[in-house]
Amino acid sequence: MFKIEKGAVVDSPYHPGDTLVIPATDSNGKPVVEIRKLNPNTVSRGFKAVIIPDSIKIIGERAFSVCENLTEIHIPASVESIAEGFAAYCPLTKITVDPNNKFYDSRNDCNAVVCKKTNTLIQGCCNTVIPEGVKVIGHSSFQGCGMGGSQFKSLAIPKSVTKISDSAFYDCQSLENILIPSDVREIGKLAFSDCSSLASLHLPESVEKIGTHAFESCNKLRYLRIPCKAVVEDEAFFYMFSRQIVISTCLTKAEELIQRFPDYMKDALFAIDGEDYGFLDMKGVNDRAEQEKKNEALLHELSSLMKKRKTK
Repeated sequence: MFKIEKGAVVDSPYHPGDTLVIPATDSNGKPVVEIRKLNPNTVSRGFKAVIIPDSIKIIGERAFSVCENLTEIHIPASVESIAEGFAAYCPLTKITVDPNNKFYDSRNDCNAVVCKKTNTLIQGCCNTVIPEGVKVIGHSSFQGCGMGGSQFKSLAIPKSVTKISDSAFYDCQSLENILIPSDVREIGKLAFSDCSSLASLHLPESVEKIGTHAFESCNKLRYLRIPCKAVVEDEAFFYMFSRQIVISTCLTKAEELIQRFPDYMKDALFAIDGEDYGFLDMKGVNDRAEQEKKNEALLHELSSLMKKRKTK
């Protein structure tokens, strides 16, 4: 039996079938209004779809996370509140919302859950087409997408989006390409962390903030465009530069990165925008003392380049 406390599903039984049916009432006949958390250790990992009754009003944080065979989910009209990333680490391929739901939709058959009031994409899947009009990619909305053999190699983000929230694409290990539009202003913490197949990324000049650990362990990234005005938080590139990478940015930002992240920059090549100075080479410097000398030499070179720019 489901464990239900004060109208909320808080645990779930072993279920051997392909479809899991959430009860509409408890053992006393009182309505079940909330799904707080299904326990993937007790629910059979084989179920592929879930039926949510019309009594449900709230779907809580991580309610369906790590249900590793769940491929389909339908949100009924009764649901009024959904936590962002409620189905993280599920191999979803189909997401629908009842057209009569007043708070959420899956507009244009986008295969996602979108909050009508804020235009925030709450949950996506490997088949999501983010519709124009969405302003925010929500917290953990694609986290773990592509697991279980589902294909999630590329995604286009529409021009209406201004923010990519924390952990939005965390651990999307099959993601190779993503197009970030020119109006995005913020990349949240852990936003692309552990996207281990991501090869290149161009951040537009509109980006003003790059959160901590945003690109942690993106070990295949070979090209990264960093806007000059972006505030880069500590450890944004943690465990990222294990191999050679080309960073395209301005002189001022290159100087800042070399000063703040000397350990992460040792295998980097800097391509300086709008100048004919070529690359500033940090690769192959392993000894700490040698690295510090190289840093000092590069900063001196940057200072010289900036003086030349001012005299032009």
